[in-house]
Amino acid sequence: MEVLVSAEQRLMLALSLPDGTPGQPLTLAALVELDRSLQLLEQLTHNLGLWQQSRPSSLAAFRQAAAAVVAYLAQPSLARGQAGAGGAAAGFAVSCPPQTPFERRLAARPALGMDAGCCAGWLDACARGAAPEGGGASAGAGVPSEYAARLAEACYACCARALGFLAATAPAVDPSEVGQLGSMWPSRSALTAVAGQCSALGRQLLSGVGVSTRRRRLAACCARIIGTCVPFLELVGGSKEARAKAREEGAALQRALALEA
Repeated sequence: MEVLVSAEQRLMLALSLPDGTPGQPLTLAALVELDRSLQLLEQLTHNLGLWQQSRPSSLAAFRQAAAAVVAYLAQPSLARGQAGAGGAAAGFAVSCPPQTPFERRLAARPALGMDAGCCAGWLDACARGAAPEGGGASAGAGVPSEYAARLAEACYACCARALGFLAATAPAVDPSEVGQLGSMWPSRSALTAVAGQCSALGRQLLSGVGVSTRRRRLAACCARIIGTCVPFLELVGGSKEARAKAREEGAALQRALALEA
C-alpha cells in the first residue's frame, strides 16, 4: 500500500485521458502511461483486502476512473447513438497527430502486418485523427500508418486492462444493487459498444489468408475484451439479446483464433 499512497495522485492523473480535441490531443505517450498505470493497479489488487480496509475511498475512485476509461474507449461506436457499430460512427473524431520526430516517421509508413481491410473502431478513428490536415487517413494503399496502428493497439490494450481491473475489484453484489453503485461500473451502452466494436475489428483482423502475428495478437485482445464484457452486461442489466450476441461473437473470435494458431 505504500506504493499506492506515494503514487496515487499520479496514477489518478494518468487515468484521465486527454479529450482528443486539437487543444488536448490523444497521444501515444498518454496511452502508454495509462497502460502502465492500469498494470500497476492490477498488481495492487493482489492485496485487495488491505486496500479495501485501509483506503476504501481510493479504491472507489480508481473504479470510477477505470469505468470512465471504458466509456472513453467506447466512443467510436457510441457517437450519435450508434452503439455496437464496427467502424467509427459518423460524427466521431479524435485528434491524435504525431507529437515527436519518431512518431512522425512512424506516421509516414504503412503499419507492418496490417492491411486495408483492418479499418474498424479505433484503427479507423486513429488513422483519420493522425492524418495531416487535408491529407489521407492512411500511409499507403489504404493501410493505416504504423503510428495509427500503435495508437489503436494501445487503446484496446488499455480497455482490456481497465475491464480487468474492474472485474478484479468488483464487490459481490446482487444485480439489483449495481445501480446504487453508479459510476463505479461501466454502463450498459459502453459495454455493448465496446463488445460490438471488438467483434467487428476481430473479424476484420482474422479475415483473409496469411494472417500476421500482429493481427492475431490484436484479435486476441478483442476476444478478451468481449469475454470480460459478458459478465458485466449480466450485472448491469444488459438485455438478453445483447448478452447472447456478445457471448456468441466472443466464442466465434476464439474459434477463429484457434484455427489460426
